Amino acid sequence: LSLHPSRNSERSRGARAMAALALLVGAVGFVGGGALAGNGAARVAPRMMPIGVPKVAYKIPGASSADWIDIYNRLYRERIIFLGQEVDDAIANQIIAVMLFMESEDAGRPIHLYVNSPGGSVIAGLAMCDTMGHISSEVATINVGMSASMASFILGAGERGKRLPLPHSRVM
Repeated sequence: LSLHPSRNSERSRGARAMAALALLVGAVGFVGGGALAGNGAARVAPRMMPIGVPKVAYKIPGASSADWIDIYNRLYRERIIFLGQEVDDAIANQIIAVMLFMESEDAGRPIHLYVNSPGGSVIAGLAMCDTMGHISSEVATINVGMSASMASFILGAGERGKRLPLPHSRVM
């Protein structure tokens, strides 16, 4: 700190403003007023805002305004599917249903399946692979992160010439 009193008060005022901003955005909580009250009270651990499923703006063609929809619905509208968990019956059935729906909407457009999974159920994974082979839409598979076990099998079931590992991804 400077020995000049006006500089100290400017810095103090700036510190209080930053603390107030941190409180407003929920980044830091104070016990007993803390830096805002100037009483030197101890800080509590930072609070994290709940994330949930991110939402993005989407304007339906012909609509006057955009609506907020979850990120997965927005990706589905672009024919992008994300497998980001262990393969089980529930997620396989959801992905199969989405692929069949996309096929019924526009059979000529390709589907992109992003995979980041440790693998899982063989039966559920084979059902996904069978569906990928059954529909007429090409399914491009992209490995992000890791694809192991049944997930690597699903990755390999993508359209020939449209199977892509990202630079730092791993296939096991």
